[in-house]
Amino acid sequence: MRIGLFGLVLGLGLVGLWLGCDAPAECQGDNVSYMNCIVPTLTSNCSGSGGCHGGDQPAKGLQLEKVGEIYASITNRTVFAAGKTFEMIKPGDPENSWLYMKMLINPPPPEGDSMPPYLRPPMSASQLKMFSTWIKEGAKNDDPNYTGGTDNTVTPPTIPAEVKDVSFSTTIKPLLESKCGTSGCHDANTKSANVILAGDFLDALLTQKSLNGKYSLIKAGAPEESLLAIKTLAKRPTDAGSQMPPGGMDETSVAQVWVWIKEGAKK
Repeated sequence: MRIGLFGLVLGLGLVGLWLGCDAPAECQGDNVSYMNCIVPTLTSNCSGSGGCHGGDQPAKGLQLEKVGEIYASITNRTVFAAGKTFEMIKPGDPENSWLYMKMLINPPPPEGDSMPPYLRPPMSASQLKMFSTWIKEGAKNDDPNYTGGTDNTVTPPTIPAEVKDVSFSTTIKPLLESKCGTSGCHDANTKSANVILAGDFLDALLTQKSLNGKYSLIKAGAPEESLLAIKTLAKRPTDAGSQMPPGGMDETSVAQVWVWIKEGAKK
């Protein structure tokens, strides 16, 4: 009897777990509030209680825990998946917004698992409708402290005097291979953002077109116009997307990447 009761309780618990939660009544109509509806749902489902997208090194560089950083993290950001480039949030178009697509179970996202993963409840129908409505209405931010959140200026790093004559073969290649060419990132199999930073990659890298329309992947002599250099910065232009590698590099390594490109990105 005890075993049967335990099994019944466990079964009911799992059913409840997967049913998810309804969006609050105030979030189920028009005029969906970013602060009152979207933010609480993201923090509780995607970052809280050991979630993936919290802390100082959130998964994929997507910060969904620190309220003041969430909006910048999900806007002006692109994702390369299934051989295509998607906008994380495409105002007015939830069906082509990667954040919304990843929440769907049917149809499943073009690449990877639906989010939230594992034993967390999937988004309920009312929560999905809430996100869809918010995006259709322009994905507006009603945070009274929000002042625009878009800063596309490039602030170069401080370059120590001793960082000069940077060699690709002895400095940049092993740095990129160890930090970025790892399994699941920019290795030959995963090719995140269609960029490979492992093996004999330099020739292809120098001629490859960036998936970000504003920046070159590498523009010899101009690191401030090179996405490879810009993405190493902790404070980046909003339209450059997340920091790479997630968690960043030390200051000397960042300076070496910038100086190597400034010196002509030579072999």
